[in-house]
Amino acid sequence: MITCAKVGTHKPKVYHASVDSIPLIPTSVKDAPLSSVWLKVMREEYNALLLNKTLTLTHLPSGSPLIGCKWIFKTKLNSDGFLQRSNARLVSKGSNQTSGVDYAETFSLVVRHTTIWLILAHVVSSRWSIHHIEFNNAFLNGDLQECVFMQQPLGFNVVAPHLVYRLNKAIYGLKQALRSWFLKLSTTLLYFCTAQVVESGQRHVDRQ
Repeated sequence: MITCAKVGTHKPKVYHASVDSIPLIPTSVKDAPLSSVWLKVMREEYNALLLNKTLTLTHLPSGSPLIGCKWIFKTKLNSDGFLQRSNARLVSKGSNQTSGVDYAETFSLVVRHTTIWLILAHVVSSRWSIHHIEFNNAFLNGDLQECVFMQQPLGFNVVAPHLVYRLNKAIYGLKQALRSWFLKLSTTLLYFCTAQVVESGQRHVDRQ
């Protein structure tokens, strides 16, 4: 296969957007409220956590470990250099977790290229169409089996600063977040596939 890297023909990227039109990424949460853009995305992220019932405000039980959290800010650009969206994620400090206490097993999902090629080859031979699905706040759907307590995020702890959050579902940064999301996804897909097979079999019986 002849690629651009092999023949040495590299086309430089051309950005038409001005740097001034892209909001500066805050270095800390103390700088974020100064910009209405970052304050808005922080509120959207926080409201998504509450709406999904990921967090429950409670007292910290005696002797229970408490992990911290922090805000991660990032901007996503289009291919032409224009701003697509600004993201703010509330991330737990999973480095403070203790094995056997607030997490049991971890999981690292590795994609096999041969599997992707096989699926694409089958799609092309069957003349199917391919659709791309992007999950918003995907990890927020993974159910936690362990009791994990997290500090309230800065800027959103003005009502009851002495309370903490119990995590009902996984969030970014937890050591078991990827495993919880994979178990949720695989279980859901298996459920729908089984339902489709049962429905297809029922239709076949009805036609007979």
